[in-house]
Amino acid sequence: ARANPPLLFINWTKDGLPLELDKFPGWYLEEDGSIVVATGNDDALGTYTCTPYNSYGSMGVSLPTAVILKDPPSFIIIPKDEYFQDVGRELIISCAADGDPPPEISWVKLGMPSKSGAQMDVNGSLIFRPLTKEEHGMWECAAANNVAKISTLTSVFVLGTSPHAVSNVSAQSLVNAINITWTPGFDG
Repeated sequence: ARANPPLLFINWTKDGLPLELDKFPGWYLEEDGSIVVATGNDDALGTYTCTPYNSYGSMGVSLPTAVILKDPPSFIIIPKDEYFQDVGRELIISCAADGDPPPEISWVKLGMPSKSGAQMDVNGSLIFRPLTKEEHGMWECAAANNVAKISTLTSVFVLGTSPHAVSNVSAQSLVNAINITWTPGFDG
């Protein structure tokens, strides 16, 4: 609240009754009149109003503010760490989460972008039909609602393909030679 002369105090109500902060452990009133709720639990649910006062009195009560609790996402089905499947076959990776509001599931391939034909079903499962070499790699399943976002990783190994490209290539020049090192890609 802004006040001139300065704010003296603020009266709070919860569900139409005076708010008694001493009944709620960890709750307190800040200097500016704001309420701090240490732990969001069922005690915090309700409709709040405030009335600020200075030496002239008050201009009246605030509009009501409803406090509702929401649950962040939590996984109920987590993908395995690794999946091994032959190229051309079908692979389904399940991922599901609960929360309030219900979280949205999304999938993304990490690292090098691919021309993946992967699709997601209505339950949040990632479907490779058929599995291709380009879909080899690390995949992230994310669950998000307006409270929070969580994610988990899984690795897809596509078998029966040609070897993947090398990475971390470096060359060291010697007197009569060159020393080349690299990290081999997945052998397929």
